Amino acid sequence: MAFFDDVVTATQKAGKKVGDKTKEIVNSTKQRMKLHDIEEKISNQYRSLGEYIYATSKTDANTAEEMQARIAVIDALKAEYEEQKVILAEAKNDVRCNVCGKFTEKEYDFCGFCGARLAK
Repeated sequence: MAFFDDVVTATQKAGKKVGDKTKEIVNSTKQRMKLHDIEEKISNQYRSLGEYIYATSKTDANTAEEMQARIAVIDALKAEYEEQKVILAEAKNDVRCNVCGKFTEKEYDFCGFCGARLAK
């Protein structure tokens, strides 16, 4: 009976590991989708700003205030994008480099961006 108990225990542990990994992948995918949505919004705002600048430059209208408002929207989206990148990195348990601030996978000893040794 001890053999079967060991098999059941091992199977339960394996099932838990698979379940945990599945949750990690689902969360990571959700974060990547959020990042993609924000990237798309930023692109649309850049396009809109470019079209606005082009259209108003033809008419010589006073556009500084409107342009600043559009730039503020882009800046807000970029800030949200950076926040989502941090959330994704933390969900993946990535390590932040103390030198450059970029995230690197936890298995590595050195930062893939600046080469500094990563704190574990």
